[in-house]
Amino acid sequence: MTEVILKLNLLNKKFKDLRNHHINFIPTMGNLHFGHESLIRKAIAKKGISVVSIFINPLQFTENKDFKRYPKSLNADLGLLKRLGVDYIFLPDASFLKSDIYTTNVSVGNITNLLCGKDRPSHFDGVATIIVKFLNILQPQSIFLGEKDFQQILIIKKLIKDLNYSTKVITHKIVREKNGLAYSSRNSIVSSSNREKVIEIYQSLKLIQTEIKKNKFINSKINFHKKKLIKVGFEKINYLEIRKEKDLSILGKEPAQCRIFVSAVIDGVRLIDNMKLGKLIYKKNFYLSTS
Repeated sequence: MTEVILKLNLLNKKFKDLRNHHINFIPTMGNLHFGHESLIRKAIAKKGISVVSIFINPLQFTENKDFKRYPKSLNADLGLLKRLGVDYIFLPDASFLKSDIYTTNVSVGNITNLLCGKDRPSHFDGVATIIVKFLNILQPQSIFLGEKDFQQILIIKKLIKDLNYSTKVITHKIVREKNGLAYSSRNSIVSSSNREKVIEIYQSLKLIQTEIKKNKFINSKINFHKKKLIKVGFEKINYLEIRKEKDLSILGKEPAQCRIFVSAVIDGVRLIDNMKLGKLIYKKNFYLSTS
């Protein structure tokens, strides 16, 4: 039977008796969708106790209006988690972390300044800080993360390594709708008139992936895809870049596993996605597949 825990002192008391159990932790900000469900099912299937947190973390929002706009569906979320058979739901109230008085900060370093970090200053510091707080409280053996937030996965892996946590990161592939759109909580605040347009994100990534598999993709064509997204109705393309999977660095002549990463804005909503490209090299303005 699923137990909902609201207060930190009650959580500490409960988990004091569970320290010898394997704890599988899934952090969320709620407004759960099928991508979350797939990740949670993966955690439940593992041996041990499943713990899902629902907490909209104010530290990772660079704009207050974005924080207030973030979609919420608490009753539906709780119903889903109970049907799935999650053991514990941690649902802290606002006193858990008051951003106006919370001064402790965890900064992971250079990787937080790339891609989403360029135009969302302090976003990943906020993510890292709340994850450290959760890891300290729950001391989970495993944390489950979805690959749509690939940069976030790398940041959490690094902080776990650097701060000597024993928690293992378990990832899950991007879960997509039938049209290819990656499931995201933010999809629900895109207007119905623009719902068809957001599919273009996936289509652009898929086309780039296909072209690279043909073994030759000129770097300047990235701009073609950016202009295409603007033409269909996106307000801004924050980035569309090919980066190494290992550390998000720029590819050189040495072969490396890569992904194409995108962030685009429509209806004032920031959407992100990424896609595997396999092992590539970069030579004379061309990306060449070696896999």
